[in-house]
Amino acid sequence: MNNLQDYKEVSYNSFQEIMDETLSGSGLKDIEIAYKIGVKSSATVKNAFRKEGQVVSDEVMTHIMKVIGLDGFILWNNSKRKYFIKK
Repeated sequence: MNNLQDYKEVSYNSFQEIMDETLSGSGLKDIEIAYKIGVKSSATVKNAFRKEGQVVSDEVMTHIMKVIGLDGFILWNNSKRKYFIKK
């Protein structure tokens, strides 16, 4: 189990900025990520990086985070998603 004190909550917009930076640093292409997480289309990966709001499942999002090397998680509280990134 993760120690919550090692993580900070970020807004969805900040989370997406960090995802973009991490993806750029990973050097992976959408099709490579799709293959590694076991989805049929790279469009699913593209959807994970939408700025307007999360349209992929939390499971897909966390698999993508793992593959690109982003340490974080998504938590639900009071019917709202909360995004946490390692400090």
